[in-house]
Amino acid sequence: EPHAARTLSPRDVAFLRDMVTRSSLEPNASAKIFDAVAQTYCTKLGIENPPMVGSTEVVRELYLYAREFATVSAAGSASGPASESASFAG
Repeated sequence: EPHAARTLSPRDVAFLRDMVTRSSLEPNASAKIFDAVAQTYCTKLGIENPPMVGSTEVVRELYLYAREFATVSAAGSASGPASESASFAG
């Protein structure tokens, strides 16, 4: 749902960006952290059945969605690309 992205703050976008670009984590720790982040943000956005892909991919898609929404929101528009990217959510 496009309106669900309104629950994301610029801080959320920055956090998701940091997660996507982080490469210094030990693999087992990374998997646990990405699982937790994916679950947390899917819950926050109301995504009950996330896509059947790895949590790293889910976090990446959540970041892209959040970044796109933030760009549209900053431009003062509630429609456009953000609503198109919401197809990931369901």
